[in-house]
Amino acid sequence: MRYFILFAGFILFAGSRPFSVDDAGVVGMGDYEVECGVEGWTDAGSLILGFKHGITGKMDMGFDLAYDFYPADRSGFSPLTVSFKYSLFENTAVSLANSPGSKDFSLNLIFSPSFSAFNININGGIDCKPGKDEALTGGLMLVKEAGNITAGGEITMKVGEPTGFLLGMIWVVKDNIQVDVGVSGDFVSGINPMVTMGLHSEF
Repeated sequence: MRYFILFAGFILFAGSRPFSVDDAGVVGMGDYEVECGVEGWTDAGSLILGFKHGITGKMDMGFDLAYDFYPADRSGFSPLTVSFKYSLFENTAVSLANSPGSKDFSLNLIFSPSFSAFNININGGIDCKPGKDEALTGGLMLVKEAGNITAGGEITMKVGEPTGFLLGMIWVVKDNIQVDVGVSGDFVSGINPMVTMGLHSEF
């Protein structure tokens, strides 16, 4: 089974690349965040584009789109995902994601406690599909910053699916521009593998 880091019908989490577990921070009012990347291996490949805009000081709006370019006989765009994240408290936020025209949606509660040694993000939510059973989702990310390098891992969970994992690293090239790399898999089949590389910029 191929484990997609960011896309599975529509987005479940939306963390800073290459991680998918989200953090409680929102894009500042009037500011923008752009992420692009490629992920895949010998059996599949996808291009990913994400865009966020700060609507207020406590809420941002995001758009995410993926294009599967390999294998050629299964190439095409994934449904566009629209998401909103609202900051409830300093370290707590809630997000809602949906693909336009679909009744499916995901609701995610985000907690980012403050520790000096590590950055931790905890997600918990529900994946709702009208007419079908709802599925609980969850995620835990632990990363360490050292200079302009951030490295760590995450675990993502969804009822009825194998528990996934990702090991990743972010390199801050210059102010507001960073490059990432990561590898993912699940605890049933191991590293499948799936490698991701991308670019993150804020302005």
